[in-house]
Amino acid sequence: PALIFLDVMMPKKNGYDVCQELKEDPDFQETYIIILTARGGQLSEEEKERVKANEYMTKPFSPIQIVKKVNELLQGS
Repeated sequence: PALIFLDVMMPKKNGYDVCQELKEDPDFQETYIIILTARGGQLSEEEKERVKANEYMTKPFSPIQIVKKVNELLQGS
């Protein structure tokens, strides 16, 4: 896939771990990954680098914000 959304809070593994595993797989290295978080703060740059996430979004967000972020990533804007 060109893009994957991962929520930090998932039932069996958190989104950070899944992101890191995907980015270590050659089949997903070019896939954009956006991590969604409900935490009050932002994802630290260190954590973003560690798991190799392309972007993160803090909830709540609007559908317009999602579309804008997807377009930015996929169109390289």
